[in-house]
Amino acid sequence: MLELQHTAIKASFKKCKKVVQYSFKPAKFKELGGNVSISAMERILAEIKRIGVVGVDFATCGCVLRCTHGLPCAHEITEYSMQGHLIPLESVHVHWRKHDMHPPTC
Repeated sequence: MLELQHTAIKASFKKCKKVVQYSFKPAKFKELGGNVSISAMERILAEIKRIGVVGVDFATCGCVLRCTHGLPCAHEITEYSMQGHLIPLESVHVHWRKHDMHPPTC
């Protein structure tokens, strides 16, 4: 059973590196595609959909995604857009950029 789970996890890592879903084609995801897990990109996409409500207001945003998952929240994404920048890879916690089973190195 564990071997099957291990195989499924490895396949998931390979999929994250190679597959860029249609939802992640916008320029905002250019630096993230293939470098960040699909699950993280889905969470960021949900934050992008919140931008209309949040804008750059820190208080309205609450920064829940930043605090709980280490991913850029709606107001951060808005700030990047206003400055003409893509979502930088460095704004994503290393946990979401890891595509292997090895322990992280410092």
